Amino acid sequence: SVQCHNEFHEWSVALAAAESVLLYGLGSKRKTLTFFGKYLSREGDIVRLDGYNPDVNLSQFFNLLRLSFGGSNLGDGTFESYSLKKQSTLLGNLFAMERSLPLFILINNIDGLGLQSHLAQEALANLKTCSKRSNGSFMIRIVATVDNVNSALTLWSPLVEHDFNWAWRKVSTYEQYFEDIKCWQEKENPTKTKKSVRVRSSCVAVDKVLAALAPRHAHVLQVLAKLQLKSSSSEVTISEWKDACKKKMLPYNDQQIRALMNEYIDHMLIRLTIDDEGYERVTIPHSRKQVKEILKFKRNTS
Repeated sequence: SVQCHNEFHEWSVALAAAESVLLYGLGSKRKTLTFFGKYLSREGDIVRLDGYNPDVNLSQFFNLLRLSFGGSNLGDGTFESYSLKKQSTLLGNLFAMERSLPLFILINNIDGLGLQSHLAQEALANLKTCSKRSNGSFMIRIVATVDNVNSALTLWSPLVEHDFNWAWRKVSTYEQYFEDIKCWQEKENPTKTKKSVRVRSSCVAVDKVLAALAPRHAHVLQVLAKLQLKSSSSEVTISEWKDACKKKMLPYNDQQIRALMNEYIDHMLIRLTIDDEGYERVTIPHSRKQVKEILKFKRNTS
């Protein structure tokens, strides 16, 4: 949004003051992150890390940084065998000694499945910390987005959170997550048939969105999935949905359900229709197989 663009200077100052910037709020923040990256490119180099990609490999990412920014001899050929903590220490020290301009790492969805481990978060924070120069400036600066603030708070120990030194900035774009999911869907193995790739991508995409939802919100959708699988028409009335949620001790009053429905519709998780008698019906507009995947979904707590 234009308002966010007006805040870019303030965010840049926060980065220069040893803070990391964390963007949170409703909707995809990919475009905002991209535009901010263009703004920062006047000050240094930009690299991007996509937490939406379930196959993201932080060790490979660190090795790419090593090869791209003058550290080809770092580690005497054994760099990739080191722990993430040691890799990040070596890289951070290298940037502190040899860089004159900062490197900005833009992380979309730092709470994504590919980056959720405590080891990954510790390594990223350590990478920044070890890039500190004698004058107090950091040569590696981190800007990240987070979709689920509550789950994100469990990612960091007090020490790791201190090392990141987050400057929280609310950015509610209300934009859908098409581009976030599309970016790594297109990297699927091209040797697979188009049909199998499409089915697998769609299933994983739904998992990605579910993982970004608050746990109770995901459970409410799973209640709908269970009802839909039992329904002969694959459609469920809102009253049936609310009654089932009430039995599960989940949000069930009309105001709560309406708010959740808007969130689900934004993510293309449900579709709302009105039957011939004027009753509202809701359905998950995916194949039966995918609805079963929603029902089986379990949050990764590792």
